[in-house]
Amino acid sequence: MSESETDIADLDAALAAAGRGIVATTEMKNKLGGLLTEIVGLHASKPWGTSEAGENFEKVYQTDKGGAQFVIDNAPTVVNTADDAMGFAAYAVTHISALDEDIAQTVWKLDPAIGSQIAAGNHERDELDKLGR
Repeated sequence: MSESETDIADLDAALAAAGRGIVATTEMKNKLGGLLTEIVGLHASKPWGTSEAGENFEKVYQTDKGGAQFVIDNAPTVVNTADDAMGFAAYAVTHISALDEDIAQTVWKLDPAIGSQIAAGNHERDELDKLGR
């Protein structure tokens, strides 16, 4: 692989982390449906009551800036955005690694001397990594 800003030091670990992120966001999406159903039910039952105090509470609670409706309206967007981000991370890790390999192979074909230098540089870097430097 060519030495560049796109090098991924531990591709397996990066892919595993992205995979764990995808699993976590999938679990969030699955749990969110049940939670939102419960919230909608509780919200509709108006547990604060119909007394004057309950009605005053509802006026404040039903504002645009809070309450259950805010969660109902916005939680799916947050979870879907996280899910999209994890999918993109896995895609990026996979394709950056493939791009680096393609670049290295192309350079090797165009100029084996430079390809040898890149390979030697990667070998030297790998040896230094083993020594902890």
